[in-house]
This record gives sequence, C-alpha cells and structure tokens, in this order.
Amino acid sequence: MSDSPLRLASTVVLLRDTEQGLEVLLLRRNAKLAFAGGAWVFPGGAIDTLELAAAATQVEAAKRAGVREVEEECGVLLAEEELAHFCNWTTPEGPGRRFATWFFATQAQLSSTDIIIDEGEIHEFQWLRPQQALDLHQ
Repeated sequence: MSDSPLRLASTVVLLRDTEQGLEVLLLRRNAKLAFAGGAWVFPGGAIDTLELAAAATQVEAAKRAGVREVEEECGVLLAEEELAHFCNWTTPEGPGRRFATWFFATQAQLSSTDIIIDEGEIHEFQWLRPQQALDLHQ
C-alpha cells in the first residue's frame, strides 16, 4: 500500500494535422527534476487548491489546470471549451507520487514557432506522429 497522497492532475494532448498525418506535441522535462526528470510528456500537471476551490466540479478544475499548464509549459493559450475530456487514469499504488489524472485533447494548428518553452521545467519539444512516439519509446 502507498503512503503517498493521491494528487489530482490534468494532462492535455495537443493534436495537429499535417501533410505527414496527425501529430502530437511532446515536451521533454528537465532531467534534474525529481519527478519524471528527462521524460517526454504531454503538457500537464497538478490541479492546485485554488482551481479546485473555484470550480463547481473536478472536471472543471482539471480543465482550468490543463489550460494553465499548457500556457506555462509551452506558451500556448487555450480556452477551457476547446478541451475534450477522453479518459481518467490513476497511477497504481506503490512507492513515489500518485496521481488521479484527467486527460483532455484539443486540435491546435500550431507551428513549431508557436511553442515557447521555459528552459526550466521543460527543455525540448517535438511534434511527432503517434507511431513515431511509440517507436522512439521502444
């Protein structure tokens, strides 16, 4: 059993259509971060207490957090109504941090010049076709 508290989180999958097919935006976290350092991830993070307090529902708070995290991590401005909820996932019990995450997707016709990373939490980004991302993971 895990002693770690369950934290609510939000993740946003940014999608774009290209001549090569559908692509997703992946961000590489700073290798020095304690949680998932160096990992390639979708934009997202913890839902803060202010977002929870101001929202009528958890999904509303998760949308607000998703919009905030996308702006913080890659400089893209979204509206909450652009986010389509597609699943929830809770990390298994065990050592380390545990998250109950809301997942959203949105179409974002962005170019690479539209992405602005902070060089702090996020160090790189890539637009990849989903199969490319899976192949690179292997």
